[in-house]
Amino acid sequence: MVARLRASAAVLFIVVLSFGCSSKDRVVEVGGSGGVGGAGSDAGACASTPDGEYFLALSAPLSASSPIVFLAALSSGELSLQPLHACDREKKAGPAISLGALVPNPTGYFDFDPPPFTVPAAANPVTSVSGDVQIDLTSFRGALCGPSPCGDADGDVTSPLLISVDGSTWAARKVTGPADYPEPPALDCKGTLAAPKPGACPGQ
Repeated sequence: MVARLRASAAVLFIVVLSFGCSSKDRVVEVGGSGGVGGAGSDAGACASTPDGEYFLALSAPLSASSPIVFLAALSSGELSLQPLHACDREKKAGPAISLGALVPNPTGYFDFDPPPFTVPAAANPVTSVSGDVQIDLTSFRGALCGPSPCGDADGDVTSPLLISVDGSTWAARKVTGPADYPEPPALDCKGTLAAPKPGACPGQ
């Protein structure tokens, strides 16, 4: 009986370790075509920064099914985020945000500490928090390989309230224009989908 209990405990410990590892660990260990939750591709495809535009959804635990959405642009390793309206996930809200250099390693994995940035009120999907939201991400990490980049993020909302957003997730898809924007977008490496968009923006 004791031996069986010890064996069960060992199995449980291994399962906990498997689910508790970071996305960085998953990228490094899985490799090949798996990547983070299936987002990866072969290392050769990620040997250089994959420039282009991506529809990116950032899902925080505070409002997991209603992400902040951006049109993310990578150009010569420089990352910028154009917030999109929370109402239609398409119309631009405020100016683009320059976050500096993001360079993945040869497997496509990156762990980026961007400068603090502000999400305008129109792009804020959390109705209980009015006004602009200032975000300070201490880690924005994941894999850029394959058709569905994704990963995790930690940090804080620093204004108008101090709220931890540790355990946030993100998912992105390369696009060529608004007609390409996914609806509803994926939120994480598992392919969890966002709640439907609220509708047309006021005045549309």
